[in-house]
This record gives sequence, C-alpha cells and structure tokens, in this order.
Amino acid sequence: MRSHCADLKHPPPPTTKKFCFEIFGDDYMYRIWIDDERPTPQKEFDASAKTADNALKIIRKKYKEGIRNFFLDIDNDAGENQKEFYYVLSTVETLCHTGKMKDTNFNVRIHTGNSVARNRMRQLIEANENFKEVL
Repeated sequence: MRSHCADLKHPPPPTTKKFCFEIFGDDYMYRIWIDDERPTPQKEFDASAKTADNALKIIRKKYKEGIRNFFLDIDNDAGENQKEFYYVLSTVETLCHTGKMKDTNFNVRIHTGNSVARNRMRQLIEANENFKEVL
C-alpha cells in the first residue's frame, strides 16, 4: 500500500484527494511547489505559491484543515521586493517551535541554484526535528 496518494503516477481527481486523506489520515502528504518563476509540475503538486506570504497562507489553511504532513519543493530567490522563500522555512520553524503547529512534518526539497541560500536552508532544516531534506 502506498504511503500517500501523492505517489500516484496520474493526478487523482479532487474528490480522490479527499478520499486519500480519509483513508491514509496522518500519512497523507500535501505537496506545495514554491517558486516565483519556474512553472509548477501540475501532476505532482496539490498547490503552488509564487510568494512567501502565499505559501504560508496555504500551509496555515491546510494545517487548520487537519493536514500534518507537507512536502515543500522550494526555491529561495523570490522576485524583486519580495521576501526570500527562506522566510517560509524560518516562519514554519518558529510556528513549530512555539507550539502553534503541533505534530507537523515537513519534507523539503530545495531547488534553488543559489548555493549560499541552499546551505542556509539546509542548516535550518538540519536544526529542526520537524524538517527533513529530500534530495
């Protein structure tokens, strides 16, 4: 049995996603693409965000809906006058640490070409028990 429906090769219809959450419960992983320039690989993700604030809005909303496992495929460099996407990880880390997001897990794949930012994001991931880097 698959650990969550996001592993399916073909995207499930919206009603199937609800069904998957009901069947797999805590094992269901909500997948978010976070990037301001690259197009979202639609078949692999439940949502996408082009700004850090939008990504946090999605995460908070899904947390309130009962989602506790997230997969974030994240860039770092955002558009001009925008917060870097590192801000998403930093804010989520604070929410977990202060108990505002309890029992939540974040699998993170970093796809930034910025090596300095990648290292900074990795340090944050390694220092937080709620995060795990996925290569």
